[in-house]
Amino acid sequence: MYIGKNNYKSNWELISNNLSYDVTSINFYNNDKVIVTNSSGYLVDKNGHYIPGIELPVEKIGRKTKEKFDGSVFIISAGKDLWGGKQADLYIPADMFNIKFVKYGLISSTICAFYTGKYADYEFSFRESIKRTDANLYTIIGDYENLHNQTCDYIVMNHPEEVLERLKDMQNLVKSFINEQERQKHLTIDDVIDELPDENMYALVGYDKDNDVYEIIERHWDMEYLKLKGKDAVENDLTSLRTLQPYDWFKIVSASDVEYPDAYYWTSYEQTTN
Repeated sequence: MYIGKNNYKSNWELISNNLSYDVTSINFYNNDKVIVTNSSGYLVDKNGHYIPGIELPVEKIGRKTKEKFDGSVFIISAGKDLWGGKQADLYIPADMFNIKFVKYGLISSTICAFYTGKYADYEFSFRESIKRTDANLYTIIGDYENLHNQTCDYIVMNHPEEVLERLKDMQNLVKSFINEQERQKHLTIDDVIDELPDENMYALVGYDKDNDVYEIIERHWDMEYLKLKGKDAVENDLTSLRTLQPYDWFKIVSASDVEYPDAYYWTSYEQTTN
């Protein structure tokens, strides 16, 4: 079924149950959730060129009232536009567009997941925002405003000590704000790697056989990076910080299968030593 540009808007148009809808977002999903959303109602290729339309390998596009990740292409109504036209969010299985995770990155104080995709002759790049790293700035602003309002409620002549104390606290908050701003300027994705979700992440795990202890040595999304870390661990006889004994062997595992703080069960991806 073809979906593509209508005569008046950049958004794609599609037909579902003999009704016409303007696409408001395109959501690519796996077995249990949406993994990346394109918030415009159309796609551009990896070079930023507008794609006027595509032919999907389905005979019809169904309509649902809630998300159901059953491998079909479907829409969920998104209401009407200002002129009364019907709008819908489009859902497409990620496998259909060969959507693959590439890496995590940090852009403008926002942790982002980067994906690539390919369909027909088109190649795509997608970015999904995960979380912001500057939440502390807004907490400091809120604390400052609360103190400011409390201070304004005092009459200086009647409560000079209380006013002075709050002014000192406000000054300290301003210093904290400046320091946090400076920290944000130099923040890298490696600085916030512990905040990344386990999805798309691997873990290098070491095992101390004598003490029957499994420990997570490092988490990362790059398998090759962890392979090098595992190689270094073998060559340097890395020692457990808990048992102070050398690890007997190392494995790279799916981080989502690791039970913190000990990794007693996992799905193995690669073993770095015998």
